[in-house]
Amino acid sequence: MRCCCVRTNCEEVRSSSHGDQVVSAVKERKCDSSLRRKIASVAFTLIGALLLGIGMVLSFALLGSSAGLIGVGVLSALGAVCLSLGLYKLFLRMKRVSLDKAEQKMLEDQVELLRQENQELKAISVFHLNILERYAQQVSDMHAAQEKSLLANENLVKEQEAVVSRLENLLSRGKRAVDCSTFC
Repeated sequence: MRCCCVRTNCEEVRSSSHGDQVVSAVKERKCDSSLRRKIASVAFTLIGALLLGIGMVLSFALLGSSAGLIGVGVLSALGAVCLSLGLYKLFLRMKRVSLDKAEQKMLEDQVELLRQENQELKAISVFHLNILERYAQQVSDMHAAQEKSLLANENLVKEQEAVVSRLENLLSRGKRAVDCSTFC
């Protein structure tokens, strides 16, 4: 019984350490993807600012040609779009960081609660195991007492049978003696 429980506890320890490894791997992936997103949003912002700046410089340089102005306008518009998307992602990222921290805090709290619950369940299982071991000991003690009682009863029956057989022998001798005395 104890071997099975020890094996189960070892498996729980292995699974909980595996769970910790999974959590750390997920955290590492989140950090990597978070860093990539930050770099991408900063790069988007810089590219947008450069395109917008180049477009504005070229628009001042090419004031006379209409084809140049259209190209510069498209370049400026593209730069403005990239700049706005980059800034939006940066600000969204800042907002998301606070949300991620709140989620991380909530997950850490949940992990801590689960660890406490796991410890309580382990304590309860140890308590139940102790109760079952005491019950098994009581049952084996009762079984041993019953066996002793049965052996004692068998010995008493054998002794009674021996006494009865002796009494029968004595009675049969006594009858013979009485029969002999009446006939003699």
